[in-house]
Amino acid sequence: MTVDKNLPIGTVVVLNDQQTKPVMINGYCMVTKDGMRDYAGVPYPLGLENDVQMVIFNAEAITEVLYEGMRANDYEMLVSLLDEQRAKAAEKLARKGAEGPAMLE
Repeated sequence: MTVDKNLPIGTVVVLNDQQTKPVMINGYCMVTKDGMRDYAGVPYPLGLENDVQMVIFNAEAITEVLYEGMRANDYEMLVSLLDEQRAKAAEKLARKGAEGPAMLE
């Protein structure tokens, strides 16, 4: 399934990694020790709880979109900013190579 790398915050998806619960997207462009990921999310409908970790994943891991979040009037501006941030982060990660991830500025 081809999925947009800019699904809105609040979108609920199913991932291909055998998660038992759907995940609600709550962030973008997450940099981890393994590189950059497209999304951050939390189990749905529980959300972020004390003992629940955020789920960090790429668009390719999404097998189904159960609900798409709201696309506000300024959503296109956000998408443009996200694309710029992804390009900057990818460039920094490429320069850093095996030294580790570069944080977004």
